[in-house]
Amino acid sequence: FLCQGVSCILAMVVVFRRMKAIPSARRTVWFSWKMLGKKPRMIFINRTDEDNSDYASCLDALKGKFGQAIAPIVAPVIDGNKKVTAIVDLLHNTAYEVKGGKADEVEALRAELMEAAAGADEELMEKFFDTMELSAEDMAKGLKIGVRDGSVCPVLCGSANTGLGVEML
Repeated sequence: FLCQGVSCILAMVVVFRRMKAIPSARRTVWFSWKMLGKKPRMIFINRTDEDNSDYASCLDALKGKFGQAIAPIVAPVIDGNKKVTAIVDLLHNTAYEVKGGKADEVEALRAELMEAAAGADEELMEKFFDTMELSAEDMAKGLKIGVRDGSVCPVLCGSANTGLGVEML
């Protein structure tokens, strides 16, 4: 039944609750969709505003299971309790304030996003290897191509309860 329903879907947003491992039900949805061809998909990691939400472990679990297609679009600003207190837009490289030495983490995630965007288009790949940098417009172009052909899966995070990060969906 799941495969029959998925064949009608044009795009999908998979919502994960903050976790360290991928729940088996979500794997079933993902693999069923993967079997039906490359379709646009996006992941939203929810409830990151709670204590001990551990966004980094969740992102690592997603990368471990689904590989290089995982491309974080946002970087959370995390306090000492592993609670996300703000969201940084990696595409436009905008953050109102990055506290506690998180700038290196944000730059590392932004570099991953650039690489994912560049990997979706030969022209962008050449530009990226020449300069090791892509503009926000180039990243948006690459992400659009990659999401459309299924080679890139954007990852966003936030909280549906408080609205943190939801507007970026």
